[in-house]
Amino acid sequence: MLGVDRRTGDTGRSDTLFVTMLDTSRNQAALLSIPRDTLVPIPGYGWDKVNHAYAYGGQELSRKTLENFLGIRISNYVLVDFQGFIKLVDAIGGVDIDVEKAMQYTDPYDGEKGLVISLQPGKQHMDGTTAIQYVRYRDEEGDIGRVVRQQKFMKAVFARLRSASLLTRAPEIAHTLYQSIDTDLSVTDLASLLVTFAKNVSGTSQLETAMVQGSPAYIDDISYWIPNMTALRQQVARLQGEEPGEGYRLAAQAAKEKYDELLGTNSAAGSGEKRKIENQEPGTEEGGGTVPENGWGKGGDASRKRQQRRQGKNGTQSAAASSKKPQGIPG
Repeated sequence: MLGVDRRTGDTGRSDTLFVTMLDTSRNQAALLSIPRDTLVPIPGYGWDKVNHAYAYGGQELSRKTLENFLGIRISNYVLVDFQGFIKLVDAIGGVDIDVEKAMQYTDPYDGEKGLVISLQPGKQHMDGTTAIQYVRYRDEEGDIGRVVRQQKFMKAVFARLRSASLLTRAPEIAHTLYQSIDTDLSVTDLASLLVTFAKNVSGTSQLETAMVQGSPAYIDDISYWIPNMTALRQQVARLQGEEPGEGYRLAAQAAKEKYDELLGTNSAAGSGEKRKIENQEPGTEEGGGTVPENGWGKGGDASRKRQQRRQGKNGTQSAAASSKKPQGIPG
């Protein structure tokens, strides 16, 4: 499932990205979030942030990238942009969320109309316009804190789907969803999936949520999430109800070694503190490692351009935008 930030003249990036897994035999559903800054090899483009795969090659390249990264086959995709998100939430009658703190943020440079987030703490029923403020808000925890809120939102959605009245409206809701998203599922598939997910997270069952295990790092002043590949592959197996065999563990270790080689350090050694890793150019060696031929992608350039959108024509932030430090971080 991809949440895409599409703008005029910009294909966009998949700034929200997660994989859902459903096991009807165990009556369990799971959701694995992939932070948008996760460093991954993108086929044909080198090492880059996972959210740039969509900008390079749409959902097909995003799917291929994730399949290689997670070591699984992904059956279907659902892609939604901001307007589609609002319609989706409204289609199920909104969601109930306990907002954990005051959330205030204004960015006049975000999109054509700018971005305004204004939420007060406490339990509240949200329509689509309000809910998108909640899932887009970022604070000092950056993208990782936002992932936690997005997972909280998804649990609220599934709680809403458990409603008997919504289950009887599955075909109607599926039709609305189909008009608001891009997917390879049919309307009938969507309706069946809604009912299946609702039934499998009802009663004592829960929607299990997890995030790619890893640690934050700066590479050439660009922020990345460095995955712990051995822990991640074990995590994926557990979410699927599988016990990793020897072949699975060897594949996970090989994946980790590729990261170690690229970074010239132990990729799983990071802690909660953001570390700084020197970028190695393709063909150079450091710490005994050789960077693969395809080397680094252009994610750094894309990240810098994203920041420049919020700067004045001369490359400096306007006085109005810099006069007050925002409480949040741009969505």
